[in-house]
Amino acid sequence: MTHPSPRQVWEACVNAAITGDIAAQTAFYAEDAVLEFPFLFADGLPNRFEGRAAIGEFFAAMQSGVGATGVRVDRENSTLTLHDTTDPEVLIAEIELAVEPAGTSRYVQVVRVRDGQIVSMRDYFAGAVTGIVTGILREAR
Repeated sequence: MTHPSPRQVWEACVNAAITGDIAAQTAFYAEDAVLEFPFLFADGLPNRFEGRAAIGEFFAAMQSGVGATGVRVDRENSTLTLHDTTDPEVLIAEIELAVEPAGTSRYVQVVRVRDGQIVSMRDYFAGAVTGIVTGILREAR
């Protein structure tokens, strides 16, 4: 059976996120997937979500929190570079996200896709996005 490439899965997952379809976004993750934010070190806040259900809850909290803050992504001034790797399961995404009114954040995602589903994503972000995510996670507690 042929499965979509990591690039195809990542792009479809991001498109679901952009349209606000949390169920579709979450469905791209394997049942036992792991979503990690290794550079998020806020006291008492999670930086690792294990399992599709926990990941979906995180996405729902983020969508609700971002909507409440009035933060908006400036897609015209954001950039994306995707890197296929020698490992057929891995894709690396370099993202420069222009966020209004917070500023620009640069980050890297390392995504592992197996059998058409994301089994792990490590999201290394810093800058404006860190404060936004930390604030939303605190509110969701």
